[in-house]
Amino acid sequence: MSNPCKDGIVLIGFMGAGKSTVAVELGHSCHLPVLDLDREIEHFSGRSIPEIFADSGEEAFRRSETEVLRRLLDQAPLILATGGGVIGRSENWPLLRQLGRVVYLRVSWETLLVRIGAGEGRPLAGDRECLQALFEQRLPLYEKADLVIDGEGGSPVSVARDILRTLYWEKA
Repeated sequence: MSNPCKDGIVLIGFMGAGKSTVAVELGHSCHLPVLDLDREIEHFSGRSIPEIFADSGEEAFRRSETEVLRRLLDQAPLILATGGGVIGRSENWPLLRQLGRVVYLRVSWETLLVRIGAGEGRPLAGDRECLQALFEQRLPLYEKADLVIDGEGGSPVSVARDILRTLYWEKA
């Protein structure tokens, strides 16, 4: 069987949406490399995400995010799990679309709160009110994705299957 995911897939969504977990399942189905943008940024910078935020601030992190997206263009096609804020910089959108079909994993605020928990290792997850405002601010940007998939109740395997069915198999 030929690879149905020849163009790659980029997962976007708020922290806790399941992007990294679903990406692994997509990688198995698509036989494509799976990358996590945050891990790639850490590798590129030699520092953890919390260290980048603490030492250099969010804007420096966002610049690194864009630079790493550019570097990944040479590795496409791939499955990419992004960080929740990648959609906030307009220059990232063309890069995301060059890397693959952009899929938003939509999950309710209540579910995200359960999944995020104490927010350890997530620099922007401290204050719940600020976090909810950030979530609401980003919603219209997430909706600009090529495809919106409900990431609420299904297993990572079923969410990955829904993505593939909607992107490729229903159009065949």
